Amino acid sequence: MSKLGDKLNFNSMKGEAAQSRQISQIIPPRSGVTFLQDQTIEFELPSNRGNEFLDVANSCKIKLPVTVLNTNAILDRGGAYSFIRSLQLTQNGVVISDVPRANLLITTLSDFQMSAEYKASQGRVLEGMEGDCLRGGFHNVGTRTYYVSLLTTNLCMSTPHRDLFLGSSAPIIVRLTLESRLTALKSADGTHDYRVNRPELH
Repeated sequence: MSKLGDKLNFNSMKGEAAQSRQISQIIPPRSGVTFLQDQTIEFELPSNRGNEFLDVANSCKIKLPVTVLNTNAILDRGGAYSFIRSLQLTQNGVVISDVPRANLLITTLSDFQMSAEYKASQGRVLEGMEGDCLRGGFHNVGTRTYYVSLLTTNLCMSTPHRDLFLGSSAPIIVRLTLESRLTALKSADGTHDYRVNRPELH
């Protein structure tokens, strides 16, 4: 075959593409079951998984079943992110990402980049943002389940988004510290309290 013919013979030039498939896993916290204000929730991502990556920006969600006690309350403008004071990702003692005021960052971004219509959409309802420019969603006494993402990490803020490699022998630890009840929630008499029971990393 001529040189031109060889270039057009794609079967001889291009090898078979590597297999790609999506894997879902539910990870429970390693630091307990029930968490109160100012406590830290820790998740341990799986390790020793060659050729596997974690899409932090699009596929990583934290399930937060929050129980409000004593009286009805209202979330701050950041919605369910108001419960997260700080968010940190570490691996083998090395800090991959550290956001000391994650709730404040999300609140600021929502004020400047989210319209009222967007806050009222279904995805934002799951994040507790179905409010206006002054508040988040209502949370009456009882349990409501929220889903929040790791939007505040630098892995999501970069362009293009960066995936985390899971093939290392050292696991990646996700730590989120809960905010105080007076900052995360508002109520008429200030007697409200909250707890998070059985959170999960999806």
